[in-house]
Amino acid sequence: MQDPTEPTSQTAADSATASVGEGTAAEVVEAVREATPLVGEPVGIFAGLLLVLFLAPLLARMARLPSIVGLLVAGIVLGPHALHVFDRDSTVILLGTVGLLYIVFLAGLDIDLHEFKRHRRTSLIFGSITVGVPLVLGIIAAKTLLGMSWPAAILLASMFASHTLLAYPIVARLGVNKTRAVTTTVGGTLMTDTTALLILAIIAGSQEGELTPLFWAQLVGFLAVYVGAILWGVPLIARRYFKHLPDRGVRDVVFVLAMGYLCAWLAPLAGMEPIIGAFLAGLALNRFIPNQGTLMNRVNFIGQALFVPLFLVSVGMLVNVGMIVTSPEAWLAAGVMAGTVTLSKYLAAKLSQRVLGFNRDEGDVMFGLSVPQAAATLAAVFVGFRIELFGEEILNGAVFMILVTCLIGPWFVERAGRKIAIAEEQEPAGAGQTPARILVPIANPESAPELMDLALVARPAVSHEAVYPMVVVRDTDDPDAEVAAGEKTLGKAVVHASAAGVTVIPVTRVDMSVANGITRAITELRIGTLVIGWSGDPSLRRRPLGTVIDQVLEDTAQMVLVCKIDHRINTTKRLLVLAPQFASRQPGFIELMQTIGRLAGGLGAKITVLGSATELKGIETRLEGVKLKAPVVYDALRSWAEVIPRLRGEATPDDMIVVLSAREGRLAWTHQLSRMPRRIVDTFPKNNIVVAFPADPVQRNTWVGAYSLPESETLIDESRILLDLDPSELGPAIEQLLQPKLGSRAGEARDTIVKAASEYAAQLGAGVVLVHAHVAWVTKPTVYIATFKEGLKLARIEDPARVVLVLLSPVSLPPEAHLRTLAKLAKIFYQKKTGEKIASAETPEQVLKIIHEGASKQDEG
Repeated sequence: MQDPTEPTSQTAADSATASVGEGTAAEVVEAVREATPLVGEPVGIFAGLLLVLFLAPLLARMARLPSIVGLLVAGIVLGPHALHVFDRDSTVILLGTVGLLYIVFLAGLDIDLHEFKRHRRTSLIFGSITVGVPLVLGIIAAKTLLGMSWPAAILLASMFASHTLLAYPIVARLGVNKTRAVTTTVGGTLMTDTTALLILAIIAGSQEGELTPLFWAQLVGFLAVYVGAILWGVPLIARRYFKHLPDRGVRDVVFVLAMGYLCAWLAPLAGMEPIIGAFLAGLALNRFIPNQGTLMNRVNFIGQALFVPLFLVSVGMLVNVGMIVTSPEAWLAAGVMAGTVTLSKYLAAKLSQRVLGFNRDEGDVMFGLSVPQAAATLAAVFVGFRIELFGEEILNGAVFMILVTCLIGPWFVERAGRKIAIAEEQEPAGAGQTPARILVPIANPESAPELMDLALVARPAVSHEAVYPMVVVRDTDDPDAEVAAGEKTLGKAVVHASAAGVTVIPVTRVDMSVANGITRAITELRIGTLVIGWSGDPSLRRRPLGTVIDQVLEDTAQMVLVCKIDHRINTTKRLLVLAPQFASRQPGFIELMQTIGRLAGGLGAKITVLGSATELKGIETRLEGVKLKAPVVYDALRSWAEVIPRLRGEATPDDMIVVLSAREGRLAWTHQLSRMPRRIVDTFPKNNIVVAFPADPVQRNTWVGAYSLPESETLIDESRILLDLDPSELGPAIEQLLQPKLGSRAGEARDTIVKAASEYAAQLGAGVVLVHAHVAWVTKPTVYIATFKEGLKLARIEDPARVVLVLLSPVSLPPEAHLRTLAKLAKIFYQKKTGEKIASAETPEQVLKIIHEGASKQDEG
């Protein structure tokens, strides 16, 4: 509001004009500042600011400067202290504050919590250094160069200790926001800003004479309650919202932003600045908003297009050119403040670089992210000015410091961040990092958003490949209507995925068979991963996942994720991964686990793997050196039959159950495994369930290589085949089977095989069980076969065993060779009715003939 003693608008304008001819440059600037702004109407202000947001980055790019610099300079030139096109009135202040809170909210939302936990030690070290060094140097500079009192010096130094993640959008744009240097710096932000604002509260309290026990109790108590309420209450509300209100789009964005700004608004009740509330709200909502998802992209778009640029323009408007030109004290304060904060933050970043073992570019990124001053700095300087610890020269010096640091920080981040991004692109890609095209067949439009979300989260972050939503239309006499309906179904998926900023290519196929249409698309489009929905409805015994899915699995070798989705996936707390025996020995196991790791990491969930002790050990061994995006916990089962009872005691509706399955005929496949998804759906109908099949890099039907059993082959011979045994327990039967060949060693062999059977016996087909072990008393792989009249009941096998195969390999045989032999045997005995024929055979010669016939079929296939 204009003071009545000030000249009218016309008088002020006249004064400004007269000053051009008569006064000094400083007087001209002051006269312009006092004049009425050229644009004063709300609509004009907003339209003008939007024009600035459009033009300033373009001009900055032409000058080869970061767009952030262009926006800051535009604020200076067009603000009330220069050309005075705009006033920094309540409208600009509101928009700038919204942008400031958005920056810290996004930092909390975008931080990789798993990486933060993994690097929490480095975050604490960096936070301590980047607080301690500026505090010490700041106090020395304030006392010696500016002659401040101790309270004023401490408060000024606390401004240097904090930082604002102004350049964070740059690292996000460059794709290096998940690197260890960025994660460490973002993690240290909570420590630096909290420390600075606590010092602010204490200094302000001391000036008002309030440093009493009651003051300390209120400060600590309110802060604890506030932080606890956000970190516990916001996830509770968010989980209920996302689970029970399935509508998407605008409502989701409004909900997320409302929670963030509500927490910021409540922060002063706990004696905290709003930026702390916004950051905590981002952390609380982090796991509900996958980084690769559509919701994150929408939230990012709003902030990057409007909020953040308006904040930068509003900061530029704070610079008082007249004060800096005319006041030596202002020059001194501005120089000391800008120099001290830049030097201290640089020393802190380089010291942290050396202590933490980072390279030079990572150290420069840490400096560029931690040097910009805005949020806590503005809060501290305004409070210090209000309680008369700071004069106007410190206020203007702080604004100048903000300008300088906001120019330096983005430049360093842009320069060093590009080097890190280029270095990462040049690193050889691992199995889970190679770009992969994802095909998402859609039959039900209602499930399309969730299937697309799962595909986007599981997709490698560095992949530039498209996602292909697909509809298969059956070929009829008049398919046009069906094609039109299919295009409508695709429309919802395309719109949803496109909002995530991912290339989406819709695919329509007309085919007599849905399975053939999907298979053709996989081949023609060179698809790497198939994400397909599953209703969970009962199906034929031979088709546990349904005719279409099982046919696709038989005809393809790609990774397949069969998804039964009950509710939105972003409420997932944990992935319960069920690992059958030999799951870790499958060719595509590591790539599959990396995909599961990306899924868990994107959802902010943990991974718990359940399996036998031997299988879990094998999984740990195979994953050595493989970096997953989420922490893994291993939980041993006594047997595979314990899976359902264990899940009943542990699983909650917020757990996603993932079954590591296998295609029929592969080493890990058993009848129990093929039936497991159906049993899980029946027992846990409210859980999201994924049945995961690893990629099989070798062509179908040739994956074990050509296999035959010529008469000269000694793997199986008539002398190691016994028919129609009577024992009702495995131990006596094994001893009877081995006695003719092993003699006195038969008892020892019996104990070894019985133990092996209790740990990892495998059912190859109806009534056929395979037991295998490494032993010291054979020199080459040897197979024994026994058949039973009534069938033998084994603890871990559902069907009574009519045929038991015992494979003994020498201890010196490499595991790969042992597994190849297992695979060859399994491929033969998985054939339909092979087990029935052997169980009905009357002589060992007939058994050998049946086996040779099965091997011949494999050679022909």
